[in-house]
Amino acid sequence: MPDPVSTYFEKHDLEEADVYSNQPGDVWERVVWGKIPDEIIPHRPSVVGLPNGEGVYGLHVGDAYYWRSRLSKDYDRPKRSAKVIEIKLAQGDRLVDDPQYATDPDTGDKSPSYVLLTSRQILRKGVDFTVAK
Repeated sequence: MPDPVSTYFEKHDLEEADVYSNQPGDVWERVVWGKIPDEIIPHRPSVVGLPNGEGVYGLHVGDAYYWRSRLSKDYDRPKRSAKVIEIKLAQGDRLVDDPQYATDPDTGDKSPSYVLLTSRQILRKGVDFTVAK
């Protein structure tokens, strides 16, 4: 029986992101502000710019060094309060290019930004993600 993410990919004719690291156990970074919870609930795909799908959830991931600065500037958040979590890919997880991100308004360049699609409804600290040092 196909997993929900594979079925979603086929239904919406999606292509996996051309990235160096996209296997179970590989790690992707996400910038967060404030207290890091013990559990993170991924978004419905429509929140990250993709069509909704049954049993499929998504989170933005990418170059934490860049995104810490960019999001701090965009949302007037102090850079020092940003934290980076490392999300471990699970069997069935897939990455797609971020459909919501075009180019940096200051430079015109595009920094790597992706959406991690997963069937996991909850990501648990210490199991599915850790806080980067």
